[in-house]
Amino acid sequence: MLVAINPEGGDAVSERSAVEVRRVPYRGIARVAVLAGLAAFALPFATVSCGGHQVLTGTGLNGITGGHYAVTGQTNSYSGDVSFLLALLGGVVALIVLFMRISTLARAMAAGLASLWSAAMLLVGQAHLNGELADANLGSVVTVRWEPGFWIALAAFGVAAALMALQLYSARAALGPSFGPGFSLPETTSRSLVITASGIAAAAGSLLIILACALPYIHYTDSSIQPSSPSIFNPGFASSNGFAAEPVGVAILALIAAVALVMWQKPVIRAIASFVVLAYGVQTLLLFAGYVFYAAKSDSAQLAPGGVVGVIAGLLLAVSGLTAAFTVIRRQPANLGEEPHPADAS
Repeated sequence: MLVAINPEGGDAVSERSAVEVRRVPYRGIARVAVLAGLAAFALPFATVSCGGHQVLTGTGLNGITGGHYAVTGQTNSYSGDVSFLLALLGGVVALIVLFMRISTLARAMAAGLASLWSAAMLLVGQAHLNGELADANLGSVVTVRWEPGFWIALAAFGVAAALMALQLYSARAALGPSFGPGFSLPETTSRSLVITASGIAAAAGSLLIILACALPYIHYTDSSIQPSSPSIFNPGFASSNGFAAEPVGVAILALIAAVALVMWQKPVIRAIASFVVLAYGVQTLLLFAGYVFYAAKSDSAQLAPGGVVGVIAGLLLAVSGLTAAFTVIRRQPANLGEEPHPADAS
């Protein structure tokens, strides 16, 4: 039985708060979820059909290595997609972290982000496969049906990420406001569910930026334009690849600020991190809103999901940063910095 002892004597903290994090086996359930997600790669991921006739059923491993299928007497090949490999590696990293003997906070943060990354990469791979068939001018005769293996993997990694988010908050609740990244900080504020949730939402928003960069932001109806579905990561000509450094850099810096919101409780650090998240949210929103506006106003193209996902990422970051900043400011005492006035001796 765990009991926290008051330095002045007696039991100051109830047993319930000290063992709260152990009541729900978040770590054990997350292990099972990640294992299920990895095992799902051996199950059918997608079925390719031509004119209603099935020509290929590929597993998640085929999504990585590629495969061949015949359409109208011609053999076509699918080259595989690195996104599925990144999804698999993310799951492996999450599983390794879940078995490591490290602090609860570090484990929950690392395993949660790795699981969320895997889920995002599965969606990127799905979009790339659909786009590859469309670019090959086979979209009118070839269709892709996503099988249970894909959805099991996607759901499993999503559940693991959610469980780690719950454990992250539970660990902070049990260990108290002094809990931090290996050392204590003076002038800490008390634990806040709103700030923790804002940090987690901001981390999700930063990963959505990467997803938005991988997804096509426009689809050209003119087949002579290649690629017909360009993205920030695949603009169609190598000289433009460098422009991806800006949104990727923003995503990394926003993720660092999100981690600071969750791990540190010093007011000044929380305030700086919240305004960083807010600023990058506004910047991301404006960047991808431009892609959406361009696609919507084009007469020879259609709006693709990349710009929309980017706008959602920007909104998520902006709202998270604004909410965290407002909470930090509101929780500070109005007379902060004033010296107390002792009562007159007389």
